[in-house]
Amino acid sequence: MSESLSIALLVHHQLVPGAGAPGSTMALAAALRERGHRVDVVGLEIAGTGERLLTHLRFPFAAARRMRRALRNHTYDVIDASTGDLWLLTRAEIARSSTVVVTRSHGLEPLGVLARRNGVRRQELTLRRRYGIYHGGWRLHEVRRTLRCADAVLVLNERERDYVTSLGVDRDTIIRTAPLAGVAFADTPDAQFSSSVAVLGGTQWRKGGSDNAGFIVDLLRTHDRATVTWVGA
Repeated sequence: MSESLSIALLVHHQLVPGAGAPGSTMALAAALRERGHRVDVVGLEIAGTGERLLTHLRFPFAAARRMRRALRNHTYDVIDASTGDLWLLTRAEIARSSTVVVTRSHGLEPLGVLARRNGVRRQELTLRRRYGIYHGGWRLHEVRRTLRCADAVLVLNERERDYVTSLGVDRDTIIRTAPLAGVAFADTPDAQFSSSVAVLGGTQWRKGGSDNAGFIVDLLRTHDRATVTWVGA
């Protein structure tokens, strides 16, 4: 087995197993531990309870205190934080440490904001007036700072890679993670589609509702014995 690493995984959500970004972060931690690595998962709990805006505002300060101390003490070999979580650290602080600092996208927030604003223009949704203050405003500054200070940036697709590059981040430090959705059914025997299929998740456009609906339509048209249940709609 390769050398064991000490790793910190940060995510700006309460640590709820199976719930989106925190669930995938906890699953990653479990997989790394199975490979013999020591992993600490740091979530929103260090800043307060619930998913309140005040807790989100406090989280980067609590995370920076903890990770700044870890950088000085070389506590971790790798610090992996979701985008926007380490905006209070500087590139100089990270460069002085032997720790590798990575930031990872669970859906790049600036592109999400752009999609929402386009949705408003198309009259598909309505945003609260205060949206532009934090989530559609200051939060984008936090994300940009984190992207620029990290040793490496993990993105989901080429559009995210292009956006990060436009911020002046060295393209060689931007890594596209393995795409999963496009190959999820690639090796599944055709006969399995004669049984029922469950789609988990909401119908919101930002959660890929239209993509799920298109998949269901194609499935039912080509597999007349298939049935579909949409859970969480």
